[in-house]
Amino acid sequence: MIKIVKEKKEKYLIEKTISIILMAELVCSIISNMFNIHSNVNITILAIEMLLLVIYLFTKKTKFSVSLNLEKTIFLFFIFILYAITIYKFGLSHYNLVYFCFYFIIPFFVASHDVKCEKILFYCMIISLLSIPVFEKLFTAEFYGLEQMSMGNAYALCVPVVAGILHFTYYFNKKYIFLYLFELYILIRLLTFGNRGVLLEILLPIILVRFSLYDRSNQKRKLTLNYIIKCSIVSLMFLLVVLNLNTIIKIMYDFFNNVLNINIVSLKKATILLENDDLSNGRLKIYSYAIDLIKNKPLLGYGIRSFGVITSESWPHNIFIQLIFEGGLVLGLFPIILFVKNIIFIIRQNDDKNAFITHLFLLLMVIPRFLFSSDIWLIPYVWLFFGYSLRNNKFKN
Repeated sequence: MIKIVKEKKEKYLIEKTISIILMAELVCSIISNMFNIHSNVNITILAIEMLLLVIYLFTKKTKFSVSLNLEKTIFLFFIFILYAITIYKFGLSHYNLVYFCFYFIIPFFVASHDVKCEKILFYCMIISLLSIPVFEKLFTAEFYGLEQMSMGNAYALCVPVVAGILHFTYYFNKKYIFLYLFELYILIRLLTFGNRGVLLEILLPIILVRFSLYDRSNQKRKLTLNYIIKCSIVSLMFLLVVLNLNTIIKIMYDFFNNVLNINIVSLKKATILLENDDLSNGRLKIYSYAIDLIKNKPLLGYGIRSFGVITSESWPHNIFIQLIFEGGLVLGLFPIILFVKNIIFIIRQNDDKNAFITHLFLLLMVIPRFLFSSDIWLIPYVWLFFGYSLRNNKFKN
């Protein structure tokens, strides 16, 4: 585990680095739209991260040491073995060392120690202000039949929005009113022009913070009868929504489109998919095909980012299926067990507000996005979550 003793004069360099990693997608999109260039995104952001790390590691006010606990050692061993097998099978060009450093090594080790979550949330909101000069371009329709914006831009803008929700809830500061209002404006635009995954990624933190371990006054919630009843009602409502999802989507679409005359892109797309009897937009077929392939090679899997080589799809669109497909039961199951264990740890953790909110924020970057959409090796959020979760060995049995 990386242990770092910091002083105030360091000005939260690690927190800034984590914020840049989280905001890398948006920064690259801003640069691309601002200067109308399509430079190598990975090299650009990697250079920024390396610069921050060099400054951090060589500052005279930093004491740097590295130690590994058992879970972290096993986890790293499995991932590096998986990468070695991938290189052996497909060659270094398939997923080169620059990608591996950018998306896994740097995020994992940067997040592998205690940080001040309030600063990370604040820096994410500050970085989002860079989007102002090209704000409308970020919402340019990618699917013109639906007027849906780019999914990449939508998910990238979700990061500061979720950061704003958590900061407003747990660290409210009157000085940051403009930032809160800006993130609220982005939220409204995302709800209108974003995809369905973005809708879930925005609604999930709003629901979770309402029933989390800490209330608005930053006091630990007590398991009172009233609190248990509220949680039970919300759980029941969620179940009813799931069981009647098709009907609810149609009702909501008719209400917004016909009554309020507001076009919600995600609802429109869902309605079209329902008419074609495929609300998953082909994902269930991908999952089924991936599972069939896993049955053919269940132990060691096929290697990192191998799904796009074997099939016509780029990746399985589900973090758990992807880990088992690529690493098999031998190399892929352990990260999944750790992931579930970390979620349980977040739920049970009640003695450290900062750690709880940091865990929650990083988890919200992973779920729901990586349950339905993105590739875990092309977005660093999953490995930030693992790095922070495995930073010490304080799991409670």
